[in-house]
Amino acid sequence: MGIPARFVQGGLNAIVEDPFGAGTCLILVGLFFAAKLYRQKYGVDFVALRYSAVYGEHQHGRALVGKKIADACTNVRNGLPVVINGDGLQVQDYLYAGDAARANLLAMQSEVSGEAFNICAGEGTSESRIMDLVATACGSPLHLESREISGAARLPARTHLRIRRDKAQRMLAWEPLVSIEEGVARVARWTERNHSTPGER
Repeated sequence: MGIPARFVQGGLNAIVEDPFGAGTCLILVGLFFAAKLYRQKYGVDFVALRYSAVYGEHQHGRALVGKKIADACTNVRNGLPVVINGDGLQVQDYLYAGDAARANLLAMQSEVSGEAFNICAGEGTSESRIMDLVATACGSPLHLESREISGAARLPARTHLRIRRDKAQRMLAWEPLVSIEEGVARVARWTERNHSTPGER
């Protein structure tokens, strides 16, 4: 179960700062306790994984984070402006898709059952920092266009974020291996190989 809300301290202790987060928190709580009930009544093992903002190559066009980074790479290479929301100081905990996939494999291979884990990088990165990394990876100048984006689907905006992942490291022996710098560089190389234009993915 991957839900991009702000969870700290592990378990279900959550700090919810916006309606989007409140809604997803309620969904997570319901699913988690439904799974625990099935485990108690029928012996069905489960592990709940809560992902942060996942990005990487080959993501679908509806992937909020992955599409934005991939489109930014294409725009930068084509000399087009990259649109950021507001001042670009809002942060997300960006998690490379390969690290998220590895967490799933470790969870399935483990003997752990009935637990929930934050699968995240453990640190926030601002949107403006991501766009700087895009420009570096593409080797092209960055032309930013700042505007307040309304109406479009997007993740909650916050300027401070820290999600703990020590429980996953302790019980699943999982931690992210791909840095944000390397992850963005991989997306940049993938978009260059695929020669896609913004919005095609």
